[in-house]
Amino acid sequence: MRNDVVSFRVQQILNQPVLLRCQELTNLFNEVDSKLLKECYPVILENIFGSPGWGLRITDRNVMSMEKEAAFKFLDPMGPLFGLTYKLCSDFYLKYELPLNLLPAKLTRDLEKGVLINSWYCERIFVDPQTRRATALKLNPFELLIFRFALHLIPHTQRDVWLESMYLQLVERYLCHFLPCQLQSAPVEPHVPYTPLSVQGACLSQPSVYCSPVSKASLLKPAGAFNQSSGATTSLHSQHNPLAEIWRTVHIIHILMDIWLSYDDEKSSLSPCLTKSSSVSSIPSAEHARMVRAFLKHLHYFANSACSTNPSDMDEMKRMVIPMYKSKIYHFLSGCIKSWPYDHSFRIIMEAWLSYIQPWRYTNYANYGIRENHESGKPVDRRWLTFIAEHLPFYGCIFEQILRRLGRIDLSILKNAIMLHRVCRLISLEQLKSIISEVEESLKLKSVVSPNLRYIDSTADNSAGLKIQVAAQSAISELEGQLFVYKPMFSHEITYQVRHFLREVAASRTKAESLFEEQKKKPRSVGFWAVIFGFDDDHAEEYTVDDRRRVVDILKNCYVIICSVFEIRDMEAESVSDMLNRSTFSPDESSLGASRLFDSPSGISPVVPKPSGDPEKRPICSYEIAWLVRMFHDISSHFNREYHFEIQSVHTREDLVGRVARQVLQPPTTISVYERNREGYKVRTEKVLPARLSLRGLANAKLLFWLVVSCTLAALFGFHYITGLCVPFLAFCAYIFVAALRD
Repeated sequence: MRNDVVSFRVQQILNQPVLLRCQELTNLFNEVDSKLLKECYPVILENIFGSPGWGLRITDRNVMSMEKEAAFKFLDPMGPLFGLTYKLCSDFYLKYELPLNLLPAKLTRDLEKGVLINSWYCERIFVDPQTRRATALKLNPFELLIFRFALHLIPHTQRDVWLESMYLQLVERYLCHFLPCQLQSAPVEPHVPYTPLSVQGACLSQPSVYCSPVSKASLLKPAGAFNQSSGATTSLHSQHNPLAEIWRTVHIIHILMDIWLSYDDEKSSLSPCLTKSSSVSSIPSAEHARMVRAFLKHLHYFANSACSTNPSDMDEMKRMVIPMYKSKIYHFLSGCIKSWPYDHSFRIIMEAWLSYIQPWRYTNYANYGIRENHESGKPVDRRWLTFIAEHLPFYGCIFEQILRRLGRIDLSILKNAIMLHRVCRLISLEQLKSIISEVEESLKLKSVVSPNLRYIDSTADNSAGLKIQVAAQSAISELEGQLFVYKPMFSHEITYQVRHFLREVAASRTKAESLFEEQKKKPRSVGFWAVIFGFDDDHAEEYTVDDRRRVVDILKNCYVIICSVFEIRDMEAESVSDMLNRSTFSPDESSLGASRLFDSPSGISPVVPKPSGDPEKRPICSYEIAWLVRMFHDISSHFNREYHFEIQSVHTREDLVGRVARQVLQPPTTISVYERNREGYKVRTEKVLPARLSLRGLANAKLLFWLVVSCTLAALFGFHYITGLCVPFLAFCAYIFVAALRD
C-alpha cells in the first residue's frame, strides 16, 4: 500500500464519529506497516489533541458511553496509539518537529534566547541554518505524543471543565502507568530499549549557546542520563544505561513539569509580537490548576514509594525527582498565588499548595482518593523534618502570601471561609509548629558554612542542627535568591500581620453573625423581579440558615486556632470597631503596618475586592456571563463619562422624571479604596461615586434564561419572538413607573 493511499484513508477515518474512528484506526494500525504511517502520525495526534480535538476535556468520565470507552481504550498506555508509537520509536532517525510557538511563553522565550533548563533540550533543539534562531524541537514519536497530550490542557480557547473530565482520567492513568507507586516497581511495560540521542546538528551548530555548562545535572547519574554525547559509540549498546527501562518515566516527568508548571512571571516585559505569538496566558486556568494538583499528589506517592533496600534505577529517580523540580514547583505555586483572580477558584491553587507541603498524607498509594483525607489530621512525624527544612520557603513565604490574600476577600462568604478553615487545619497540625520553629531556629546557629553550602566546620558542636541549617539555607537561596532575607513564620513581624488579619476575621465574623440573625428572623422571600435580576443578595449566592450558621462557626474556630498557634491573646473582648480604630502604634506606623500586610510583594497592585469597594469592579460571579459583563461595563463607563453632568442633573430633579431616573440609575455611594500616600504606602480612604448608569444586571444568566423562555412561549402561541422581548420590557417599565410614583 502506498503512502498516499494510507494518508487518504487516514483522512477519511478522521472524519468519522469517534467510535468508528477508534475502531478503524485500530484496524489500520494492525494491517499496515508502521513505516507507512509515520507521515500520518502527527496528523492523528493533531486530530486527537488539537482544538477542540476529541473533546477529552468536555467529556465527563462518570458518564458511561460507547464512544468514551472506545476513546479511553484507544488512548490507554497499553492501547493501539501507544503501540504504534513504540513501533515508530524503533526508527532512531525518525524525528518530528514541534514549533516553539506552541509551547508556554516562558519556555519559548528561554529556548529562543538559548537559556536552557538542562541538556535534554540541547539534544532536541532545532536551529534554522539561515536565521540562526531556534524554531522547533526535534522529537521522537513518544516525546511528540506526550508533548501534544500535555499541551492539550493549555489553550484557553476551550472552556474550563469543572466536571471529572475524561482528560483527568487519562492523566491519572498515565501517571499510574509510567510513575508506578509500588515499593518494588517493575519497569514500565512493554519493554522498549532506550537509545540516547547523538548531539549532532543543532547542538554542534551553536555550542556556545545551547551546550553551555550552566545546564542542570540530569535526573539520574550524570554519565548516563539525558546527555550521552561524550560516549555515543559505547552508550548506544550499553547494558548499564540507567535509562534503559525508565526513560519514558523520565521523559513524562520532564515534559509535564516544563509544560504544566511553566509560569510566565515576565509577561509585562514581553514585546507585543512575542505576546501574540504565544497561546499561553501567564495565569493558568482552574482546570489547569486541578491537573497540577493531581500531578503533585502523585509525585509524592511516587517519591514515597522508593525502596531503600537493594534500590533500582527507578528507586533512584524516585528519591531525586522532588529535589530536582522543587524550584519549578515553588515558582509556579508562588506566582499563581500572587496573581490569581479574586474568585472562588483560588481554592484550587491553594489546595495544590496544601497538597504539596503535606507529603505525609501520600505515603500509601492504596489510600489514594479514599482515606488520604483522614491522614491530614494526624500529628506530623519528625521524619519529615528534612523535607520541611528543604522546603522552608513553601511554608513561611507562601503562608505570608496566603495571609495577604485571605485578608483581601470577604470571609463572611461560605466558600471563602472554607479556604481559611483549610489553612487553619494545616497550621494546627500537632508538632508541625515545633518542627518549623526548630528549622527556623537552626538558621540562627553560629557555624562556618561555605558559600556553596556544601562544607560545614567540623569543630561545630551541633552537627544535626547544622545539617538542618544547611538544608534550610540552601532551600532559601535556591528558591528565593542569595540576597533574600527570610522572615520566620512565627517571628514578631509575621505575628504583627496576623494580628491585623485577626481583626479582619473578627469583622467578617460580626458580619456573618448579623447575616445569620437577619436570615433567621426573616425567612427568605424572593420576588419575581428579584429572581430575574438577582437583586436579592449582595453576592447573589443562595445561602440557607445552616450555611450562615456554618460560616459563623468556621470563623469562630479559625479565630481560636490562629490565636493559639501564634500565641496571641484573645481580642474578642474588644468590639470590632475598637480593634479597627485602636492601635498601640502611631498613626504613621499603623498605616505602614497595614500597607505591609495588604501590599503585594510582587509589585502588582491588584484591586481589593471588599464589599465596600466599587460594585462595578467586583469579580465576575458564576451566575454572570463574563463577556457580557465586560461589554456592558465598557458601555456604562463610556455613557457615564460622556453624560456625567446630565446624569447628575436628572438624578437631582424633584419631578416625575427625577423619580424615574432614581429608580433606574445607581445612587451615589461611598466606597473604601486603597490609595498610595506621599510616602508611597497604601492607606484606606473614602471615595464617593456619583449617580451612574449600571448595565451589569443585564449580564445575569437568569435574565437571559427567562428572556429565552419568553421568546419561546411567544413563538408557541403564534406571535413573533420580538414580542417575547417587548412584554418583559413593558412590564419592567410599568414596575419602574409605579415605584417612581410611590417614591
